[in-house]
Amino acid sequence: MNSFQSSILFTAGGPWSLGSGGAKPSDPKPPAPAGSGAPSAEANQAGQIQLTRHEKRSFVAQTIHLAGHAFVDCSFDSCTLVLTNAPFVFSGQCRVQRCNWRIEYDLLWGAPAMRTQLRQILDSMDSVAEPPPTA
Repeated sequence: MNSFQSSILFTAGGPWSLGSGGAKPSDPKPPAPAGSGAPSAEANQAGQIQLTRHEKRSFVAQTIHLAGHAFVDCSFDSCTLVLTNAPFVFSGQCRVQRCNWRIEYDLLWGAPAMRTQLRQILDSMDSVAEPPPTA
């Protein structure tokens, strides 16, 4: 069984935060105390992407859309992992076993950094690739 040893974040850029798993995007956030110098909830929400957190979960024979999720110490067995341009996180000891990858990734004309980012993603996938079964 192969695993992601360190935190991996795939994003098209911009700030993100590791969510708690239960919040809905429409849930109100408490305002920052007056005079604290902290940004308001509206300013923070506008500039940050909240990821839904999944911790120590096992996914078996499912199609998992990675976008908008943070997976911490999770295992994936015989799943289809759907990768898009949207941010996601694998953190801790995520294990990937016998999974297929579906890549739905937009490469924009005039944005060579996106090709570089896709190459990095593919290299990360190769680092956890299992050897083919022997007959």
